[in-house]
Amino acid sequence: AKGNTPTLSSRTCTQAVMNWTSTQTCINVQYRIGSGSWQSTGSNFSARSSGSFTITGLSPNTSYSISIRVLDAVHSSWSGASGSTNIKTYRLTTAGAPTFNTGSSFTVSLNRAHSSITHDVTLQFWHDNQSWVDVATVTGATANVTFSLNATQLNKIYNGRVRSKTASTRLKIVNKWGSTTQGTSYSSNGTVTIVNAAPTIAGVSYLDTNSAVQALLGNNQKILRNKSTLRVIAGQATSQKGAYLSSYRVTIGGNEYSVSANGGTSESGKIINVGTVNQSANQTAVLTVVDSRGYTATRSFTVQMLD
Repeated sequence: AKGNTPTLSSRTCTQAVMNWTSTQTCINVQYRIGSGSWQSTGSNFSARSSGSFTITGLSPNTSYSISIRVLDAVHSSWSGASGSTNIKTYRLTTAGAPTFNTGSSFTVSLNRAHSSITHDVTLQFWHDNQSWVDVATVTGATANVTFSLNATQLNKIYNGRVRSKTASTRLKIVNKWGSTTQGTSYSSNGTVTIVNAAPTIAGVSYLDTNSAVQALLGNNQKILRNKSTLRVIAGQATSQKGAYLSSYRVTIGGNEYSVSANGGTSESGKIINVGTVNQSANQTAVLTVVDSRGYTATRSFTVQMLD
């Protein structure tokens, strides 16, 4: 018996079903890929001249050359290799970059090679600990996938990305053909932006701490040019959405004065010692609190100056 050139019946990303025929009856069929070793197609069968077999463990988006040989039912001898058939498995699904902000839902299109492929799609972000962390998973997705993150899922991002307004994102895509997993692919990297996350500051006050000047003026809200020692006191400052307080700065008369925050999420009564001020007229000063992501909150106030 001689095996004819096999033909492709069906394929997925990781397997192929091949049809075979023989010029006479045979009791076994083997296949090989390229010039590799012969592989069994299963247990022996009663004499016949046609059938099919499945090749598993193939790689997605890969070309293979398949040939067969058959075991003669009468003489129990193997034929030589048949002619070969070239096949190519389907590729895994690709997707665009998931770029969005934490204030809205978003949809990503999935570019799949066949309508039978479905997907379990997991949104991941790059954590401050330098690893990819899962945020949410949508199962059974086909052509598109939409993520509407709830508070718990958003908190994963907030608490895992406290030193930057943005983080890299990607989609982990588990490809399935029916119940059989075909492989995992990843989208290109996108960006999530943490929004509506600025700190707050309740108020600001100031006073002159120079006792000698105050012995003359008797009013610590009056700042004597180049003599008084100006101190600014920040009100209650609070960071948001996983960030921590980083620093404060006061700008007055074209100069800037900074101090570090306590590194927590809340602080009250922070002192910024400005010192002497070389201005003859009342000044509009600005207090700024900065969080770990670089978001800010400001308070403007007027400093009464005496020349």
